[in-house]
Amino acid sequence: MSKLVAGIVIGAVTLLGMAALNDHAPLALAGPNVLRDDPSKLARQDIPKHYLSLYRSATGRCHTLPWSVLAGIGKVESNHGRADAPGVHSGANHAGARGPMQFLPSTWAHYGVDADHNGRATPYSAADAIPSAARMLCAEGARPGTLPDIRKALFAYNHADWYVDQTLDWAQRYSS
Repeated sequence: MSKLVAGIVIGAVTLLGMAALNDHAPLALAGPNVLRDDPSKLARQDIPKHYLSLYRSATGRCHTLPWSVLAGIGKVESNHGRADAPGVHSGANHAGARGPMQFLPSTWAHYGVDADHNGRATPYSAADAIPSAARMLCAEGARPGTLPDIRKALFAYNHADWYVDQTLDWAQRYSS
């Protein structure tokens, strides 16, 4: 019995040590909170197919950024464009943010792209906003792909610790 307990303790200590080391490993490889490439059952049920495709393809702009982080932003900001809140489909919210990924005009001016190649970049188009969010996150520090770097980039996206935590929680749920 004592060998079993000792084995469990050693295993737990080893896992904790690995998790601490992996805090600086690429996020896709980081310990028990791994963010995988394949969408979870929840992701396939909760995210509209068009949005899921956009999230997954937008990471081509930042190869180390898991698609599920973009999906986490989309969930928190606008429920993947389904929210009827001010600013999601037109106008602006109380802070001046626009579109399904909730870009401020100044941030959009810097990072917004015409990803659907229709001749105009607009934060109200998910096809433009999602790749623009990937571009911003990469420029704001997500490029190395480690959890601290992605947390830093998410904090630049929205300056609130609760936001970073909530976004990463959804990202984890959306990964299988």
